[in-house]
Amino acid sequence: MAGENGSLVSSDISSYTAALYANELKEYPFNLDTLRKWMIAFVVCDFNVDIGVEVEYMFPSTNFSPADLQTICFSSFPERTNSDTTEDSAFHFRFRHSSPDVLCQTTNEDPTYWYGFCLFRQQRDTAVKRNYRQKSLVLVSQHDYAPLFAYLIKTISLLDFEVSPTLIESACSNIAAWGPPEVGLQELPFLGSLLDVHIPPHPAFPLQGLVTATPSRTDIRVEYKEIHTSEPMGSWTRLANLLNSISELYIIFERVLLSDPMVVLADDPTTCSEFVSAAVDLIRPIPFGGDCRPYLTMQSGVECQTPGCPGLELTVAPLGITNPFFLKRLLSNGKENKTPYVVYLAGPEVKRKYHLHFYSSVTERDHPNNMIANDAKTFMEKDHEFLRMLESQLKDPRTTPLECGRFIRRHFAHLAAMFLAPLNRYLATLTSTSSDSNITDIAGFSEGDFLASLSKHGCSVQFKGKTGYHRHRTAEAFYRKFCRSPSFFRWLEMKMRLQQEPLEVIGASPVNGYGEKAEQH
Repeated sequence: MAGENGSLVSSDISSYTAALYANELKEYPFNLDTLRKWMIAFVVCDFNVDIGVEVEYMFPSTNFSPADLQTICFSSFPERTNSDTTEDSAFHFRFRHSSPDVLCQTTNEDPTYWYGFCLFRQQRDTAVKRNYRQKSLVLVSQHDYAPLFAYLIKTISLLDFEVSPTLIESACSNIAAWGPPEVGLQELPFLGSLLDVHIPPHPAFPLQGLVTATPSRTDIRVEYKEIHTSEPMGSWTRLANLLNSISELYIIFERVLLSDPMVVLADDPTTCSEFVSAAVDLIRPIPFGGDCRPYLTMQSGVECQTPGCPGLELTVAPLGITNPFFLKRLLSNGKENKTPYVVYLAGPEVKRKYHLHFYSSVTERDHPNNMIANDAKTFMEKDHEFLRMLESQLKDPRTTPLECGRFIRRHFAHLAAMFLAPLNRYLATLTSTSSDSNITDIAGFSEGDFLASLSKHGCSVQFKGKTGYHRHRTAEAFYRKFCRSPSFFRWLEMKMRLQQEPLEVIGASPVNGYGEKAEQH
C-alpha cells in the first residue's frame, strides 16, 4: 500500500475490524454451504491515508483470523503506485491461512493454503488527501481457479465502480446456484453471462488447456465465455519481452522443476503474479510441488526461521515481489541458506545497452541499480532452433499472443514429457498386473535402481557435457535432485490417483471437453 511519497503506511487491525460484521446477516438469500464449495468471501478494502487499510465490507461475513485478514489487506494493494494511472490492476496471491473456524470444501489443492484474486483501482478525487482514492476488490477462495475468479471480479467491477453490497450479494447468489465444482465442462451463469468452465481432473493434467468444441449457441442476447481453470495467467508475448534474455526460460524451467528458490522482481503485482503463474505452467504435465507465491509484500512476509525473526528463510519458489528492499532482505538471508535465482523483469522505462539476442548470456546483461548478477548454471542444453523461432515470433507484429503462448508451452511440455520418459519406463517395471487392474507399486521405487535404469537406457533430453560420460553424469545429478524434490512426490501422487479412477472421471470422453482430438494451446 503506497502512502504519500511512496512510503508504506502501517495498518492497525483494530482500525478496521469494527467494519467486519456491519453487514452480518443471520440468513442469506442463498445456500452458504454451496457457495463455500467455490469460494469463501468477497472483501472490499479501502486505503485511508491517515490510518492505512480499512475493510469497507465483507460478504458473506467470515470469521477470518486477524493474521489472515491482515494478509488479505496488505496483499490486495500494490506496494508502489503511480498517481497518474487510473487503469485497473488485476493480480492474485497465495497464503497459508490460520482460520480453522472457516469451513470450506477443497479438492486437489492443499487445504492449508488459500488464494486471493484482486482488482485494484484508483480514481481522481480532489476531496481526499493525495487527490485520489484507492480501493481493492478481493475474492478469497480455497481453489486456484485464477482465470475464472479473475473474470468474476473484473465483471463485477465493470458493472459498478464502487462495488456495492447489492451487486456482491447478487454475485454470491449466482455462484451458490452453480452446485459443486466438477471435473469436465460446466455451464455456469454469472450476472448475465454464461460461462463454459473447464475443470481438469488434476491442475497439471496433460490435457488441460486444450481448445475444444463448445455447444452451439442460438441466444445472441447472452454473452458466452470459455474458461479453463488451470490455464496460466498473462501473455508470454509480453512476459518474454521483459526477460533479460529469452534463453532464461531454460533456467526458469529447471528451477521450477527442482523447486529451487527463485524470486521474480517486477514493477507491479500484475506482472510478477502473471509471470509466476506462467513459470509454474512450463513444467506441465509435471505438477509443481513447491510453495509458490505469485505476489508477496514485505508486510505480509514469509515464515521466519525463529520466533525473533532475525532473517527470512526463503523456502518458497517461485516468489513474486515488487519491492527491491524486500529482495535485498531475501538475498542477505540467502547467503546463509540457499541463494535464490532472481528473475529481473524490466519495465518499459528501463533502457538496455545490448540488443536482446537469445544467445547472450544472462550474466552479461545489465541489471537494475544495486542488483547482482545471477549464477546462470543449467543442466540441460538449450534448443537454439526453438530460441531463434521464438525470437522471430516476438519481433513479428503479426504473431498473436495465443500463437506465441502455444509455441512456448508446447516446447516445454514436450521437454517435460521427454524428461519423464525414463521415470515412466522404470515405473512400468513396478506395475503389478491382474485381471482387474494395472497398479504401479510406488512404494517399491528405488532411487538407486532408477539411476541404474537411466544408465542402461539413457534419455532423450540433451544434457550438458563435453563427452558422453560427462553428459550422463549431468543427467544423473539432475534426476537425483528431481527425485528428492516436492514435485517428484506430487507427480507420483497424481499418477496413482489418476490410474485408480474410472476412465470417465479422468475425462476421456470428448463430451466433457477433454477429448483426444482437441487442439492444444
